[in-house]
Amino acid sequence: MNTTIQINNIKHPVSSTSWLEIENLQIETKQNILVNTRVNSGLSTFLKLISGVIGPESGEILIFGEDLRYCSEVNYEKIKRMISYSYQHGVMVSNLTIFENLMLSLNFNMKELTNNERIQYVNDFIRMYKISQYLHKRPVELGFMQRKIFGIIRSCIISPNVLVLDEPFQNFEKRYTDIVESLIERHIANGNNIILGTSLTQHFDFINETIDYFPYVQRF
Repeated sequence: MNTTIQINNIKHPVSSTSWLEIENLQIETKQNILVNTRVNSGLSTFLKLISGVIGPESGEILIFGEDLRYCSEVNYEKIKRMISYSYQHGVMVSNLTIFENLMLSLNFNMKELTNNERIQYVNDFIRMYKISQYLHKRPVELGFMQRKIFGIIRSCIISPNVLVLDEPFQNFEKRYTDIVESLIERHIANGNNIILGTSLTQHFDFINETIDYFPYVQRF
C-alpha cells in the first residue's frame, strides 16, 4: 500500500466563519511531512481529520485505504494502531495518573503484550528521558510543558506507522524541545513516519516533503 492518506472533496467547518475545502490531497507512505500554516488557521482540525480523530462533514478521507466512518471494527482498531495523533495541548484523561494514561494506550493498542510486559515497557520507555517522577501524578498536578510532553509520548509509545504531531515544539523550553527531538529521531529510526503541523518557521532535518496549508482554508 503506497498511499497513507487520500482526501477526496472534503468540506469541514473550522469555525462559524471558515471551513476546510480540499478537492484532492494524497500523502504517500514513507514521507516525513511538514504542514506549514499560520496561527489560528484550523491546523488542528486538519490534522485531526487526516489522522481519523474526526470525520469530515462531507467528502471522503481514506487512511491506509479505509474510511474509518464505515470500516469494520477489526479494521478500525488496526488502522488506529497504525496512525496516532498528538493533541496540541497534551489532552489526557484527567482522572487517571500519567502512568495510567500511558497504560490505557498500550492496553488498547498492544494487546499482544501481557500486563506485566506493558508495565515494564512504559517504565523502560520513560526512564531514558528522566521524567519518571511525574508518572504517578494526575495531569492537573503538572505544568503545561509536562502535560504536553506526556501527551506526545502517549501518542508515540505505541510506535505507530505514522505519528501526527500538532505544534509539538510550541511554548517549550529547551529541555522539553530536546525530548521531542529525541522522540522523533527514535520514531523515524524505527522505520516509522512523521506528519508535523506547525506555525513555527524553522528547519527540520528529518522532513522530506512540505504541504502548504494556507490554500485549504476557505472563509464565508
